[in-house]
Amino acid sequence: MNDSLFRTSDGTPVPAVTAEQMREVDRIAVEDFGLGILQMMENAGRNLAENVVEMLAGQDGEVTILAGAGGNGG
Repeated sequence: MNDSLFRTSDGTPVPAVTAEQMREVDRIAVEDFGLGILQMMENAGRNLAENVVEMLAGQDGEVTILAGAGGNGG
C-alpha cells in the first residue's frame, strides 16, 4: 500500500492500493474466503453510505457519488 498519495484535510494518510493490488484483494476474498462479488459490492455501498451519514453529522443536503466502471458503483 502507498499511503503517501492521499491525505485527509487534516493530513491523515489514507491507505491506497493500485488497481492490480485491488484485483488481488478481490480474488483472495472470493477464492480464499468464499465471498461473492455482489456481497462485497453490497458491503462497500453500505459502508460508503454510513460514512457519508457520519460525515454530514445531521446536516441536510444532497450527496453525489461518482463511480467508474468495473463494479465500483457497489
